[in-house]
Amino acid sequence: MIKSGFDEPILITVANQKGGVGKTTVTINLAEQLAKQGYETLIIDTDTQGNVSDRLLEDDLQESLAHILDDNKTVVSSAIYPTRYDHLHVLPSGKTDLSDVILKVNRKCTGLRQFTEGLSRIRMEISGDIQFVLIDTPPSHRSLLLRSSYAISDYTLLVIEPELSSLRGILQNHSVFEEEQGLGL
Repeated sequence: MIKSGFDEPILITVANQKGGVGKTTVTINLAEQLAKQGYETLIIDTDTQGNVSDRLLEDDLQESLAHILDDNKTVVSSAIYPTRYDHLHVLPSGKTDLSDVILKVNRKCTGLRQFTEGLSRIRMEISGDIQFVLIDTPPSHRSLLLRSSYAISDYTLLVIEPELSSLRGILQNHSVFEEEQGLGL
């Protein structure tokens, strides 16, 4: 059952470590349906491929998730862009910029905490304005952004195809999710 009330947005991570199972399609379709029902909805694109951003936004973007996670100075609202759908907004990944930030942060021992704090800051700054946040994740069960998404999300939606490799992806995601529960982030 979904929580009632919207003092804070409801965060849903859409995941599977296997690529090509439809995570981005499910994320966009679910977000569009929430927006059509009048809920202010935000998609956070954490995939360096940036498929959500490509499908829903124009090319000329100044700020992105990469900027928020990298400098802690970027105002979250400046990186959130409207789409052609009423009530639907996107925080784009920043593609190559996000790849650079991930490489830089992966060299630090505090990378997981930095990403978790960055995503938590986004949640805090949009509280009251956004009712649902869907986090589109990259196809990797060891991604720090995926692990951080698990740590701050209220719900996780694991997308699968009816095949063995997709089921294996679910099992790997489950083990990572259990690890994050033990970290207490």
